[in-house]
Amino acid sequence: MLLLAVCLATGAACNRKNIEPPGPPSTFTPAAIQQVADAEKSPQASLEMLNENLKDWVLRKSVCPKDPQEFVTAGVLPRLPNPPPGKKFIIDAQHIRVVLVNE
Repeated sequence: MLLLAVCLATGAACNRKNIEPPGPPSTFTPAAIQQVADAEKSPQASLEMLNENLKDWVLRKSVCPKDPQEFVTAGVLPRLPNPPPGKKFIIDAQHIRVVLVNE
């Protein structure tokens, strides 16, 4: 009887799936990389892309990220677009938007 209990417990453990939360993708598609490159063509295009990602983020997570770099850390974007010289992207949490400010 003890042997049967051990076999059943072992078998049940083997059938369990190891479910881990999805992490950031290790690689991005060429389309995702091209999206960032296209956004760098103008500051307005960069802001539009980042604000779209911000809207999606807030809809999915119900919180506003503190910094645009969180898009990269979470695997949403392969990298942030380069801001114009002397500027940086920040998140205006009060208005839930990404803006450019002086560094």
